[in-house]
Amino acid sequence: MSKNAQRILMAVGWLVIAVFTVNAIAVDGISLLYRGWTDSASSFLIINDFLIELILIAVFIHIDSRRRGRNPWGWIVLTMALGAIGSLGYLLARSFDETAPPIFGGTASTAATQTKTPPGA
Repeated sequence: MSKNAQRILMAVGWLVIAVFTVNAIAVDGISLLYRGWTDSASSFLIINDFLIELILIAVFIHIDSRRRGRNPWGWIVLTMALGAIGSLGYLLARSFDETAPPIFGGTASTAATQTKTPPGA
């Protein structure tokens, strides 16, 4: 899959999540922020699990941004406030940074070399 196709797919995914988030806020209002904590013990558990996952994503954003010499705090605040909108937005914006090293192993120079080297060479 080409890089542009990946970006389009990520943008569509981000847009779908954004629409769901705006709809939830429009329907539930501010109670969306605290009602899940008080509904039941299972709701409390699920909300806490999501909070832990958001913290882990924020740590990833911080480490990745610092490694790339960028300020991570805008993305971290956005992620903690809006969840998937922030984290998917970060990954989408990161995909436009051609100098960014791959997320999983390797370096930017080795990734560029691997994509430009024809097979069997």
